[in-house]
Amino acid sequence: MKRLLSTSVFALALLFVTGLVAHAGNIVNNGDFVTDDFTGWTQSGDPGLTFVAPSTNYGLYAPSGNVAVLGQTDFDGHLSQLLTTVATQTYQVSYYLASDGLTPNDFSASWDGTALSSLTDIPNTNGWIEYTFTVTGTGSDTIMFSFMNDPGYLGLANISVSSIPEPNTMLLLCSGLACLFGLRKKCLN
Repeated sequence: MKRLLSTSVFALALLFVTGLVAHAGNIVNNGDFVTDDFTGWTQSGDPGLTFVAPSTNYGLYAPSGNVAVLGQTDFDGHLSQLLTTVATQTYQVSYYLASDGLTPNDFSASWDGTALSSLTDIPNTNGWIEYTFTVTGTGSDTIMFSFMNDPGYLGLANISVSSIPEPNTMLLLCSGLACLFGLRKKCLN
């Protein structure tokens, strides 16, 4: 009975501690375009022939979800989304980009107007390239993608913004787990 009680207390404490450091998943609305459209996104500039398609179309085969097909614009089109973040919290921004290699083309990603990437005349990527960046939240942040591809298309997929646990949080988690293991061992003896 004593062993069952101490194991139960340990399990509950472990769940509590790990719950404290759990971090938010993807805060982007419709980052994989599963709604089959740009729900959650604001389009501006020249949208040209920009649309959402199943990843099996155009040979793009996204890692998951659908693909934003960005193309045939005369000047830059934009996709943006206002995100609710936690001020000073660190976030990881990631997305996948593909190019058919037709030029001229350009693509850029920005966080609150600060460039994360800026690419011009992107050659054929022969598939997806993942881009990952670290940013800091301010409480309300805008992620924006700008693009132009006059004769062809670019593909954008799996856009994600997720919080990154702070190193001190991980240190506290490890310390807490070590204490719980020590307490459990003492209770079992």
